[in-house]
Amino acid sequence: MLTGRTAVITGGAQGIGLAIARRFADNGARIVNVSLETPTDDPRVRAAVAAAAEANVLLICSAGNQAADVDRRPLYPVAIPSANLVGVAATAAADDGLAITKFSNFGRLTVPVAAPGEGVVSTAADGGYESRSGTSMAAPHVSGVAALMASVAPRLPAAELRGLLLEHAVRPAVDGRPAYVDALGSVLAARGVVEPLLGQAPTVRILSSARRGSVIRVQIATSTDVQRVRVRLDSRSIWLLANGRSPLTAVLRGFRGEQLEVEALTTSGLRVASATAHRRRRRSS
Repeated sequence: MLTGRTAVITGGAQGIGLAIARRFADNGARIVNVSLETPTDDPRVRAAVAAAAEANVLLICSAGNQAADVDRRPLYPVAIPSANLVGVAATAAADDGLAITKFSNFGRLTVPVAAPGEGVVSTAADGGYESRSGTSMAAPHVSGVAALMASVAPRLPAAELRGLLLEHAVRPAVDGRPAYVDALGSVLAARGVVEPLLGQAPTVRILSSARRGSVIRVQIATSTDVQRVRVRLDSRSIWLLANGRSPLTAVLRGFRGEQLEVEALTTSGLRVASATAHRRRRRSS
């Protein structure tokens, strides 16, 4: 199925090979969601992935639902190494959605990102809706994010779209697990690559701030002309870094406070913009 510039492919390995090879270029799809897995390493599928790369098409593939390490037990097409292919695991609602489900496949090399895949409301065969779970529910979330990225950066190569998706995903606490796709951060990053806001005053924004135990995670967006960023907590300067690609993520460990302030600085340290957020103390029950 082709919707705008995003295609959704389901079926067997042969089906994907033929569908992608014949349809994506002719219809102009930039993003193809591939919600299927097979243990068969079909050369036609590899050829289709290569053809997609030639046509600047990004493939978003479900990782599978066997709770297996795909690096060790390959499934296809997710195990095919290609700069235009992204493997997606499924996350559960527990642990703020950052933990993968018990059924989701994973793989340090083959499955770099994850998205919601448990209890997802989807369309049903009878024309209604139903709750479903699986990595085939997770992959479309990432396809949607990639489509938004492509819409704001239509000339960005598929490999760079993939790189931005991975770069701005939220890293889990457990090493080796897939990172959680950050929709807003990825889209802002794609826009920032091709559409710098020239001629406007420098800006800085706090996109989100969340505390877990003694750790505060802050996501910060800046305009491209901001050189350095400083984070204050109750007026104390606790974090300073050179501005990289927006958005930035600051992880503050062992700090307490209620007022969070982020400052945009020039290279000489002059403050040119700021943003604040107030954190309420949780009452003990």
